[in-house]
Amino acid sequence: MTFRILPALLLAAVALLAAPPAAAQSYDPPSVRAVQLGEGEEIELDGLLDEAAWARAPAASGFRQREPAVGEPATQPTEVRVVYDGTTLYV
Repeated sequence: MTFRILPALLLAAVALLAAPPAAAQSYDPPSVRAVQLGEGEEIELDGLLDEAAWARAPAASGFRQREPAVGEPATQPTEVRVVYDGTTLYV
């Protein structure tokens, strides 16, 4: 009988450890929407987001952390914007 209970207990322990915390389960991740560059628009890879396309691209924010505390709000504010053209994806 001990041999039948032990695998069941082991399986239950693995299931509990693998389950994400309640905070992570209720988290609705931010959505990201890409904006296409207009005719004649270009992105200069200079680290500055001063092109008009970046202002048109909605910012995704509200990210959650994975480490050290799964599902908690990110410790550093983060925004993501995505712009694309016929050959390149800019993030």
